[in-house]
Amino acid sequence: MAEIIIPKDRWGPGPWQDEPDELAWIDQATGLDCHIIRHIQFGNFCGYAGVPPTHPAYGLSWDGVPDKEAKERHREFMARLRNSGGNPFKMPPSKFPDTKPVLGIGDKLCEVSVHGGLTFAGILRKRNVDLWFFGFDCGHAGDFSPGMHATLRFLHQLDNTTKQFEAYAGFCQDETYRTIDYVKAECTELARQLKGMEGTLWQPTMSKEAKTKDS
Repeated sequence: MAEIIIPKDRWGPGPWQDEPDELAWIDQATGLDCHIIRHIQFGNFCGYAGVPPTHPAYGLSWDGVPDKEAKERHREFMARLRNSGGNPFKMPPSKFPDTKPVLGIGDKLCEVSVHGGLTFAGILRKRNVDLWFFGFDCGHAGDFSPGMHATLRFLHQLDNTTKQFEAYAGFCQDETYRTIDYVKAECTELARQLKGMEGTLWQPTMSKEAKTKDS
């Protein structure tokens, strides 16, 4: 099935109709580059703060492990999922051991407190390519995503899945739309926490053999 993207003007009334879909600025308190981008399909905002190559977290994934290792782990996971026919309960064991964050700076990243937790790390093509951005999104449980709601409403009209849509609509009554002002405040807080990590040492995890040799 082709990807469905409902235009913003068909999402219905709400604060999203009067907000920009993107915002970029330099945080005055930290000097870090911040960026907000609306998800084109779901309609929720994603927020980011970038660090320079001199920052100890530069090049790490959002969960505190080296980005290359995180990508290899993801590719291996997707391959196991495909080989199991898409059934996660039939997946063979991973060839990767339980990955732990890099001691020091990786642990600090895992402690970041921002809306929904960190969900992104990498380069933003629309911003300075020399910066490494950490980001979060407002598409979690409890977050209202107007584009997703419009898409489900459209599918309901196609298939007349009344019960399913009514159940979803009732669930959405308890969801909160995260405005651009809210996301900007969260970006500012993320930038503050990232700035506070400067000077934290990167301490690669030593193997058992190396530890025995050094002891």
